[in-house]
Amino acid sequence: HLDEVSEVSEAEPVTEPVTEPVTEPVAEEG
Repeated sequence: HLDEVSEVSEAEPVTEPVTEPVTEPVAEEG
């Protein structure tokens, strides 16, 4: 069933979920 696989592949986007924010915590300053 290649058709099924094709449909699923197209349906699911290939993107990395960015849940954790990439920011440097500047707690100790000065």
